[in-house]
Formats: sequence, C-alpha cells, structure tokens
Amino acid sequence: MMKDASLRGRLKPLTFSGSVVADFSLFADDMGVYSELDEASFRVLRGLLIFFESVAGARLNLHKSSALIIGLHIDPSQWLRQLRCVIMEHKRVYRYLGAPIGSGLSHKQLIAHCLDRMTSRLNLWSNRLLSFKEGSSL
Repeated sequence: MMKDASLRGRLKPLTFSGSVVADFSLFADDMGVYSELDEASFRVLRGLLIFFESVAGARLNLHKSSALIIGLHIDPSQWLRQLRCVIMEHKRVYRYLGAPIGSGLSHKQLIAHCLDRMTSRLNLWSNRLLSFKEGSSL
C-alpha cells in the first residue's frame, strides 16, 4: 500500500538529482519513510499506519519513533507534532539500523561517532579473559 501510494503521488518520495528516489525501507520491525514534508503526505502516511495497526492487531510505538527533518529551518507545523514522536535535533547524531544519521552533521562528527562506537566495542573485549580449552573440538 505504501508503494502504491508512492507511485500514485499521494505519498511524495524524496528525489535526488531529479531521478534517484527514496520512498521507504523496511527491515524486521524498523521502518524508514523518506517523504517531502507536506501535510497531504503526512495524512496519507498516518492513514496507512492506522490501517496497518487495525489489520495487524499491532500498535506503532510512537514513543520509540522519531522524525528527522532535513532542509527545513523552521519549527515543524502543528500537524507534524500530532504524531507525538521525537523530532530529532539538528546537528545531533542518531542511529537507524546501527548507522549514524542526523541533520546538519559534519563528516568529522560522523567519523567521530563511528570511532567512539568501535572503541567502546573493542574495550569490552579487552576486559575479558579469553582462553581455549586444550583438546576441545570446535
């Protein structure tokens, strides 16, 4: 239904250089929606999510959901606040499917975030004593 709404122009996908289109991505229980920021697209998306909730018998956890607004330097309109999800702050690093994302991030911020994550992972392993049991079969 989301693909159909996107193809029919009811849910306006993001376009890059006039041809590359990003509309949505789904992975396990995570969903990313990439759309032009307008009230009509918002209402279509909200309607599709309400329909999904009624059919699937599941409920979208808006407290765990967030919106990243790119290219808009004013406060989101009242209709976006109705969603009651976290609106990501400008120049702050967030994660989506383990990858760092954010609005207005510098290359230096992204690299620093990745290095911090790798360092913390390696530190976890350096504190563990690992040994191999002699004669064990793996």
